[in-house]
Amino acid sequence: MQKIRFEYRISLLYLLIGALWILLSDKVLELDPDASATSISNLQTIKGWFYVVATAVILFIFVTRHLNKLRATEAELEKHRTHLAELVNEKTAELDSAIIQLQAINKQLLTQNEVIDNRNKELKNALNDVRSTQVQLAQTDRMAAIGILTSGIAQEIQAPLRTIEKSADSILQLSQQLCDNEQLPEWIEQIQKGTHQISKVVSGMNQLSSDHFSNHETCDIHTILDNCLAILNYHLTNRIKVEKMYIDDLLQVTGNPGQLHQAFISIMINAVQAISGEGSISVKTYTEGSNCLVSITDTGCGIDERNLVHVTDPFFTTKEPGKGSGLGLSITYTILKNHGGELTLSSKKGEGTTVNTLLPLIKQE
Repeated sequence: MQKIRFEYRISLLYLLIGALWILLSDKVLELDPDASATSISNLQTIKGWFYVVATAVILFIFVTRHLNKLRATEAELEKHRTHLAELVNEKTAELDSAIIQLQAINKQLLTQNEVIDNRNKELKNALNDVRSTQVQLAQTDRMAAIGILTSGIAQEIQAPLRTIEKSADSILQLSQQLCDNEQLPEWIEQIQKGTHQISKVVSGMNQLSSDHFSNHETCDIHTILDNCLAILNYHLTNRIKVEKMYIDDLLQVTGNPGQLHQAFISIMINAVQAISGEGSISVKTYTEGSNCLVSITDTGCGIDERNLVHVTDPFFTTKEPGKGSGLGLSITYTILKNHGGELTLSSKKGEGTTVNTLLPLIKQE
């Protein structure tokens, strides 16, 4: 039920009291019909004062109760207002403190950003230094490989030259005699083989020592492998048997011929050095999807299983001091990665090692 507003209740109460008083006072006057005018006037006066006093008391009590409620409500509102002001002040203080903390954090972040920018610059400089060092190390390893091969190359070139010299002398003598000789075709064949051998060795050395930086040349994998084997031929003779199992298909990749020569010759040098006595090295090529795979297996001493994960780390070597720089396979791994390829090894101590290389083939149209 809806509550009646205060002003309406006051009015209704006043009307109700007045109406009741009038009715009751008239009933009282009717009780004495013989009363004089003076007594009636006095009674009316008393009745009026009584009405005023009674009405005032009742209204005072009613209004006082209502005002007490209003004052209590006002006090409660004031209490809430004070509490709200305290909360506002407290939250304002917390907000000011948070702003100060955020400013401090922002200042720290700016300082850290400056440190990070400086570190990034240092890292970029370090990366440039590493790349420069990598190029120098690659060149150093290449020169080390050439140094290892120098003694064999001298012998490889000297032997065919002696053959050519003797065959040329024999042909010269024969031509002077102007007579038929069954050995003439054999001498000519020896000259051809000798010159071909020298040509292969020189071609391989030229490719290995090439200083071209282009990675977009067409490289024939079989030719590169043959050049590397020709350069190493002196170190293989009468000790290590080489078995070539080439796929019949043409294997061409895009890359740097000098770097690919360096990569494969480093693998082959490791294979040769792993064989202390007699042994064999097999070189197998095949395709797998759009990739060319070269598998080089030796029957050498093998690699301990715990060292397999470290063989491509820079400067890691299991060779005796002075017999290896530890850069060969590390640089080979980097060269293959730069050509979009991969290098994996499998080995068993005392049984040999297999090095598998993968390179993306040029798409044949």
